[in-house]
Amino acid sequence: MKLPTQETPEYKLVLPISKQEISYRPFLVKEQKNLLLAREGKDAEEIFTAISNLLKSVTDEKTDGHDLPLADLEYLFLQIRCKSIGETSKLLFPCVNEECTHSHELTVDLSEIEVNQDNLPENKIQISDELMIELKYPTSKLVAKVADMTDDEAVKPILRDCMVRIFDKEEIYELKEFPDREIDNFIDNMTIEQFEKVMTFFNAIPVLKKEYEWECSKCKTHNNFTAQGLQNFF
Repeated sequence: MKLPTQETPEYKLVLPISKQEISYRPFLVKEQKNLLLAREGKDAEEIFTAISNLLKSVTDEKTDGHDLPLADLEYLFLQIRCKSIGETSKLLFPCVNEECTHSHELTVDLSEIEVNQDNLPENKIQISDELMIELKYPTSKLVAKVADMTDDEAVKPILRDCMVRIFDKEEIYELKEFPDREIDNFIDNMTIEQFEKVMTFFNAIPVLKKEYEWECSKCKTHNNFTAQGLQNFF
């Protein structure tokens, strides 16, 4: 005689950026172990890979997290985590007072954390009278790839990967058909004003975040902290 099988509930959601509808189930004990191992390693690429592998297992669509916009990946993982473990999590925040050694434990309701979808950035940027650039959101794979780089080092690979097309008055240039060195050369020859116009897109990309305030029980200092991204909620 075999042991009885257990029914696993199924849920649906719509991703905030791509608007893709996803069916998913809670993750299992054996799947959680892989996540815990990745978290202990603290390597960004390893963590994103573990989450991507998990998404392939728990979604009907066999979603590849590597290809999702980062905000979609974070939101989907958080919802799966809520259904798998629970909607609350305890986070430990150190006091902002440098002379105070106390840390505050805060119970966070993960179901309240949302991706702000107001004022989504326009993805076609007119950089001159003749030229326009079409951009896409960075994927989690790209973010993991540049995680250990400085901000200055990461700018060019992010911009290169996220540039989809360049338009002039006569042609449309599909950038996947051009080598990296040619795209890099185009980026290097932008004026500062053009570059800053492009960067407004990246600065406005929505993220998963929640602001918290509390008073330190030891020194009475007022604290506020913005928890943002998987690094805080994983």
